Amino acid sequence: GLRTWMVPAQASVEVVRLGVPPNPAALLPGATGGPAIGATWEPSVDHAAFAPAATLDVLAIASAPLDAPTPLGTLLCEPATIAAWLPAALGAGFDVPVPSDAELVGLALTAQAASVDAAGGALLTNALDVVIGTY
Repeated sequence: GLRTWMVPAQASVEVVRLGVPPNPAALLPGATGGPAIGATWEPSVDHAAFAPAATLDVLAIASAPLDAPTPLGTLLCEPATIAAWLPAALGAGFDVPVPSDAELVGLALTAQAASVDAAGGALLTNALDVVIGTY
């Protein structure tokens, strides 16, 4: 395969998508930037006004977007293409390691979080449509 140093520099991209009808903009972009090869992407859920009774956040990462209203909010990740489910303690944020693989550069993904409460209820956040970069 290609070596990482042979790949032209490409900025990672994070675009907030709320959906129709819109979900709360509670899923925040990565604390240290977008998803880049060889780094850890750190999006988080802001619970200041969203799902304050939640006890767990779960991040879904999918290879295809969707816009489908549900009773929990608008589903913005195509379920059949979800490649990862990542749990995080409330307010801790997610640690998404991105492999140091040049073939991932330019890959477009959609991430969406769900916040779950002790009674098993859940609410969906906005999505982050991302493109993996070198920085």
